[in-house]
Amino acid sequence: MRTDNLTDNSIDVCVAIPERDIEMQTKKIFTLFDCINRAGLDTGEWGMVEDVDTKNYFGSIEFEILSGRYAYVWLEKDEFELNRELNMIPADIIVHSLQDVDSEIRIYSIE
Repeated sequence: MRTDNLTDNSIDVCVAIPERDIEMQTKKIFTLFDCINRAGLDTGEWGMVEDVDTKNYFGSIEFEILSGRYAYVWLEKDEFELNRELNMIPADIIVHSLQDVDSEIRIYSIE
């Protein structure tokens, strides 16, 4: 079991994180990056962000605050079916671009 120290209002809090949860998250991140690599997505179609909001960063319709590190994949409507393996990895958040409401920006926590 791993423990992480979190600070909340200047009080240190120790949180126990079961190793099984860490292994599952690590596997999800590896699988995500493997799918991105095999799909041949370029840097205009995916990337990583840290501590941003979706409306200002992506120009999305929805407003979500992304605290921490995230990977994102930007898919056009006609690409949804082409990326079957990527569809098997549930996104933590999905937002839509103001410029192209049929596209999806799938956002995955990588922490």
